[in-house]
Amino acid sequence: MEGVLQLIDYYQIFLITMTGITLFFYIQHVGKLTKRNK
Repeated sequence: MEGVLQLIDYYQIFLITMTGITLFFYIQHVGKLTKRNK
């Protein structure tokens, strides 16, 4: 069971990291678009 719990832990960390990177790039993209419109 400990191995399974470790896998879930790594999976959660991976998901959080991916979400953070996606949000970061999305915000940068939106920021460029808003600057272009101004």
